[in-house]
Amino acid sequence: MNQHHRLLILALVAVVPLGCRDLLAGLAQLGPKPKKKVAAEFNRLAGHKVLVLAWVEPGALIDYPTARFDVASHIAAHLSAHVEEIDIIDPTRVEDHLEKSYTMAHDAEEVGKKFGADMIVYVELSRFSMRDPATPHEYRGRAESSVVVYDRLVPEGENNRFELTPVRIAVPKEGPISVSRVNPTQIRRAACDELAAQVAQRFYDHEVEL
Repeated sequence: MNQHHRLLILALVAVVPLGCRDLLAGLAQLGPKPKKKVAAEFNRLAGHKVLVLAWVEPGALIDYPTARFDVASHIAAHLSAHVEEIDIIDPTRVEDHLEKSYTMAHDAEEVGKKFGADMIVYVELSRFSMRDPATPHEYRGRAESSVVVYDRLVPEGENNRFELTPVRIAVPKEGPISVSRVNPTQIRRAACDELAAQVAQRFYDHEVEL
């Protein structure tokens, strides 16, 4: 909807009966929402071998045993789709290694060294839940995580750790949904994907709605 049409609808709202105004006001919102450009916080992944590593609170793994792998896989997929010439190390290989060497799961640099990564995207989740204890009969995926990059190409002795803006998500955005209306797998998948999308956006220029 262009600006001329928007102004026309708003003018009509002023003269039509009150009962019709809600409809016309709604039509005025059908146009594209304004957006702003957001620059990447870290733009050096392109053209490099990158390992994605997620660390999840052990308590979350009780209800969602594959959370660590799923989060890493979703992030890897989003990075591959939006960062040019990125070489992502297969998250399945990384997870297989972590299953055998669990003590290394919290040491991002050692894991990166093991796989010969140039860069390590390390996401540490402080929260990953599908239900709020206060409303156990409803689902809402929530996650909070830090995002850190280790650049193994930085000369020895210089800082190679870059902390980016943390991520916090809630799915569905509108609020909790009854357990009778949705499969928990759907909520988990949606939460993983939303978290991954926001993590990946730290690494490429993009637009967000105002």
